[in-house]
Amino acid sequence: MTTKSYYIASLEVIRRHQNKFASSHGLPVNHPIEAEEHTPATEFVWLVEADEGGHLAMEQDADVTILSSPLSLKPIDDAHVQKLSKFGLKKGHHTMDLSNILSKISPGMRHSRF
Repeated sequence: MTTKSYYIASLEVIRRHQNKFASSHGLPVNHPIEAEEHTPATEFVWLVEADEGGHLAMEQDADVTILSSPLSLKPIDDAHVQKLSKFGLKKGHHTMDLSNILSKISPGMRHSRF
């Protein structure tokens, strides 16, 4: 069974783990969305669909920032809100708020349990 989680990680990090994912979608955090090419260091916010092993690999990678579950009522940490503010994220927003915001830019970024 696969589940979906949000992470902040560089393109290089995702490439390191991508063989463990069922799917992944990302939007660049520190680079224009419209850019045709991104460097390996370009940081993205990712929605990763994977089994437990794929998520565990991401969680154990020191170069990955894990966002709380979209089903959690825990607000996103202020430092991460600041990093993701270009998308319209504000203090007090939850990961599901981020999902709704990002899905307006790219439908593949929507979290869904089904």
